Amino acid sequence: PTVPANLEHKEASLSSSTSRRNSQNALFYGFLSYKERYSLNFNLRMDGTSRLGPAKKWLYSPSVSLRYNVNEEPFMKSFDKWLSLLSLRAEWGVNYREPSKDYLFYNMYTTNSNTYPYGQISSSMPVAVLSALKLDDLTAEKSQEYNLGFNIGLLNNKFEVDFDYYYKKTTDLIMNNYNIPSMTGFPSMSMKNCGTLVNKGWELNVNARNFIQKGKFSVSLGLNIAQNANELTDMDQTVLEGMNAPWESGSAL
Repeated sequence: PTVPANLEHKEASLSSSTSRRNSQNALFYGFLSYKERYSLNFNLRMDGTSRLGPAKKWLYSPSVSLRYNVNEEPFMKSFDKWLSLLSLRAEWGVNYREPSKDYLFYNMYTTNSNTYPYGQISSSMPVAVLSALKLDDLTAEKSQEYNLGFNIGLLNNKFEVDFDYYYKKTTDLIMNNYNIPSMTGFPSMSMKNCGTLVNKGWELNVNARNFIQKGKFSVSLGLNIAQNANELTDMDQTVLEGMNAPWESGSAL
């Protein structure tokens, strides 16, 4: 049968996307030095990003480093013949890692074509449906790091020793595709802050430059020893349950 003209329906479709990203940055830097013995560096970086909601879009990353050149002290002059460098260092700083997607603080919608019966005639019409939940509380991963170290130079820096101890704590770890109860109508959230990670260790470098030299022939050696440990000190219980299935009798160990 022929469909009456007044019942004819031309299928339409709607689509939308976001591709714009906004960011603002500012950096302040300061440096102080006194008689080549003491030095102080200070940095403050401010980042505003559209990847975080209006209430949390500004990230502040300060850092401070101190250096004390002990060998420049007057009482160290008697050691100049063999001790060319002795310095102590201390550093502290904060860094951030943004989410990898834009505008997560908005609800996202998409369109589906649903078919509605009209007598013996079916009509398809586009319908807007919610495709992603807005994440108002999502924030950037925050890393706070401490570093202590020293440098020793011997015989005009022919032999050098460099030691560092570091401690880094990262909070608000970002988990992708975080599972949520199905009663919400969604199997997962695109991202969620859900854990804390501690990274600590030390590193020792020893270098000997041209300690054997005869004509055009020379020998240099380098030694590196390090130890590093990562510890997940806190994690959302839902994530742990998803990664560690409960043990059952008869399961392989």
